[in-house]
Amino acid sequence: SDVCSSDLIQSAIAACPAGGFVWLHNGTFLSGTIILNNNMTLFIDPTATLLGSGSASDYPILNPPANNSQQVNCDMALVYAQSSSNVTVTGGGTINGNGRANFTSGVEATRPISIWTALCNHVTLQNINIVDAAMWTIVNMQSDYLTISNVTVNDDGLNGNRDGCDVVDCWHVLIENCTIDSGDDSICLKSGNSRGVNDLLVTNCTITKSQSNGLKLGTASTGTF
Repeated sequence: SDVCSSDLIQSAIAACPAGGFVWLHNGTFLSGTIILNNNMTLFIDPTATLLGSGSASDYPILNPPANNSQQVNCDMALVYAQSSSNVTVTGGGTINGNGRANFTSGVEATRPISIWTALCNHVTLQNINIVDAAMWTIVNMQSDYLTISNVTVNDDGLNGNRDGCDVVDCWHVLIENCTIDSGDDSICLKSGNSRGVNDLLVTNCTITKSQSNGLKLGTASTGTF
């Protein structure tokens, strides 16, 4: 974990055939931004942790063409997908955003989101543990046919705008069987675009702790819920 693995992981993603998976196992993988492709699975084994780099220089500025007001807060991510279909993150392992020792500034855009998808469809985030987010933990922006299932978010006392799960102008969304301890809103539906949030079900989730709201509609409400 002493050497940043971003390039190695990205090379594996580039070599991954359609319908294949990139498998992290047996160790801690220190990484900056990794970008997922179409028709692939990032499989983080229970023996593995994807650990976010503590250096902002390992996270390039991301600017998806979403025309969404929430992008003012969203510039960087550890795991990122844009304009991709059939993307899955799973495996039973851990994503550690490294937000406990790093990224303590209150400015949201200077800190990386743990998982950010933008303009994607058929996204599945399941059976994953996300701890110590550096910013908002999970952000899906204008990504449709989205399933977030059996995900644990644990910020364990961290504060400073660390939402659990943000759904921004997504359609056809299922959030189920998740357990969230968040440093800000736990499940937050946002709209920074006229398309709004449509056809969303949240079921059987447990909010163990929130330093703001357990379930929130807003902050932004440009479109309808």
